[in-house]
Amino acid sequence: MGRTGLTLALVWFLCPMVAVAVVPSETESAIDAVLTSLHQAASDADGELYFSLFADDAVFMGTDATERWSVD
Repeated sequence: MGRTGLTLALVWFLCPMVAVAVVPSETESAIDAVLTSLHQAASDADGELYFSLFADDAVFMGTDATERWSVD
């Protein structure tokens, strides 16, 4: 394989590995902030903060198919 062939083979192999910088939208950043806060509150066992991050009509779904709780 010549030098050109080797170069093309490397480009073909490495192209899928090129990272693309993606700037999150304002909405995605807001969602990330809420999820990060939820995880931190759960880790800290801060129930007040945890449940304050839910919408008023949110439903907490447990691990069993029948487990459903409102925020109240």
